[in-house]
Amino acid sequence: MSLSENSAVSSAVPFLSLSPSESEIYQAVGDWISAVLGDGFNVIQGQQNQSPPPLNCFVTMVISNKERLATNGRHYTPDQKMVISDSSLFTIQVACVGKGSGEAISTLKTLWRDLSCCQFFIENLPSCAPVSSDNPVQEVLTTAENQYENRWSVGLRLNVLTEITLNQDSFSEIHLTTLST
Repeated sequence: MSLSENSAVSSAVPFLSLSPSESEIYQAVGDWISAVLGDGFNVIQGQQNQSPPPLNCFVTMVISNKERLATNGRHYTPDQKMVISDSSLFTIQVACVGKGSGEAISTLKTLWRDLSCCQFFIENLPSCAPVSSDNPVQEVLTTAENQYENRWSVGLRLNVLTEITLNQDSFSEIHLTTLST
């Protein structure tokens, strides 16, 4: 038997989705920080160019590191999709700026590995789990008016199980020719 060159192969876009996305991770972590700190701090994603910081106390979050923890996994679904999974340890650098930022960052560090935080992620983003944190560090920050601003930061580590879903190539039609010997 030989495969005919006329066979039709599906030409669908191979890449379908990445889950969770960075925006989903930022949303979940930001929601948790907001729930812990309440209305006293505005929570924003860091590295936003040409955007002034909030006037009151605020928290910034930046994904600063992604460390691979394991070799990729792969499985197939009945609807001809291939799912590739990757376990990584994300470090999310969180900084609190303003009055009470030292207490706020200590609270985040302490509660990051508490059962309540783990339960929050189980309910809101189950592909992620809090792992550990660095010790809080005070950082020097001066304003344009050369005034000292209270700023503390901590690295929060989050285990992220990322899945990429791909279409599998498949035949929609095949032509076979029998060769006699």
